[in-house]
Amino acid sequence: MKTPIQDTAPPDATHGPLDEGPGCRPLDDWPACLPALRGEIRRRLQSWGLSDVSDDAQVVWTELVSNAVRHGTPPLAVTVVLRRTSDRRRAVRIEVSDAGTGVDIGRLQARWRHPAFDLAEDGRGLFLVDALCDAWGDRRRCHGHTVWAEIPAPAPAS
Repeated sequence: MKTPIQDTAPPDATHGPLDEGPGCRPLDDWPACLPALRGEIRRRLQSWGLSDVSDDAQVVWTELVSNAVRHGTPPLAVTVVLRRTSDRRRAVRIEVSDAGTGVDIGRLQARWRHPAFDLAEDGRGLFLVDALCDAWGDRRRCHGHTVWAEIPAPAPAS
């Protein structure tokens, strides 16, 4: 299981505007907004020279958004940024926020380790997120929570 890292993007983070605001897009028109959002994320990653991580990013944000729709409370928002991790590596950080109470990640990860765990059960989406990302977690806010995930990004070509 991954260990959470710094939750705040450092000053050298590159924010990728997804339509409006600094890197954030509200999901008011779910599910009609999904094709447009999918294209916006793909274009943003291409503009950062990160087409190689686009497929993984699509899986991750789809899982996070699906969980927010299924278990969360509106309003929902998606944020995508390119940032440096605490050990100075680059990562694409995907955040999905909602007004719900959040998820107990420790309990979920303990369930994965249990001998009776079966991938046919609920929870396999976050199992995929765990496999594709260097780190992920849940950050509580005063009015909801944000589930975040960081996909390793290759260093820029010299």
